[in-house]
Amino acid sequence: VSQSRYCSWPGVRANHLLVWDSNTNVLVLWGGYSGSSFPSQTWHWNGSAWTSLSLSCPSGRQHLFGVFDSGRNIIVAFGGTYGSTYYNQTWEYNAATTTWTQKNPTHNPEARIWHKMAFNSSTNRTILFGGMGVVGGLRQWYDHTWRYDGSDWTDLHGTGEIEPVPYHGGGIVYDSNANKIRWIGSDQNREMFKSYWCVS
Repeated sequence: VSQSRYCSWPGVRANHLLVWDSNTNVLVLWGGYSGSSFPSQTWHWNGSAWTSLSLSCPSGRQHLFGVFDSGRNIIVAFGGTYGSTYYNQTWEYNAATTTWTQKNPTHNPEARIWHKMAFNSSTNRTILFGGMGVVGGLRQWYDHTWRYDGSDWTDLHGTGEIEPVPYHGGGIVYDSNANKIRWIGSDQNREMFKSYWCVS
């Protein structure tokens, strides 16, 4: 592992969006929290240098989570927060055309942060699970699994699948050998879980 500092670079931040786009071979960084502000610039890393792009994009926020949809060569992003505002917006970013597009699906997961997302390349669907929102001033932990097909979200809760308890955190990854999305570990109100789950 090596660390380098460049004349042009995104600067110190946390809770930002960071997704590898295998179509354009660039690492896409957006948003986050710098400690004093919520930057909304889009950055590309090509393996040797960072490039800042001035684009029409989501308003500044942190905890916007996203994945690369290899079926459409699009980054799909959802959620996030700015101060006390939580978002249930779905955004797509095309690194080839450097274009952000806010989608308007008929159905949406609840506004949240700390959720997990992964893309299933065998079904060309994005899966979202867990996270935390605020309802009536109180924290709300979510246990529904949502599936996005590029135009609308489908709530898979109550379809007969056994689901994890509401949580945030943990790790999630797509297993191409088994064509399943796997996640392990979680956290709910500082209570740690070591459960292991998978979904097609």
